[in-house]
Amino acid sequence: MKHALLLALPLLLCGTPALATGGITCQQEDGEGPSLSLVIGHVVAGGIVGASLTENGVTRSTLGQEPPVRIAQSWIDDERLWVDLVDSQALRREAQLRARFGDKGEATGTLVRGGRTYKVRCAES
Repeated sequence: MKHALLLALPLLLCGTPALATGGITCQQEDGEGPSLSLVIGHVVAGGIVGASLTENGVTRSTLGQEPPVRIAQSWIDDERLWVDLVDSQALRREAQLRARFGDKGEATGTLVRGGRTYKVRCAES
């Protein structure tokens, strides 16, 4: 029985759908200030699987080896989008996003970065 399961495993994996993802980018309407790009997983246990914070032409991402920032907590549902990014040691908050989805599928809210609060609009990217 064990051998049958081992032989069937590759076939089962080939029949599963690819990891479906989408993206959302949050930034000020004038493009000034920091922006936050999110990778959203659209599978059974979907959620925010990655983030990139861009400011002054420098991007820091949660993806890759030894990422300089990490997602401390996040939440996404039909009503709200919340993300807290921290440094790699989780000693300092790097960014905090709080946004609510409207009727048109876009979210609006605030992005706090470096002690400043920016009004942002989040849209699929």
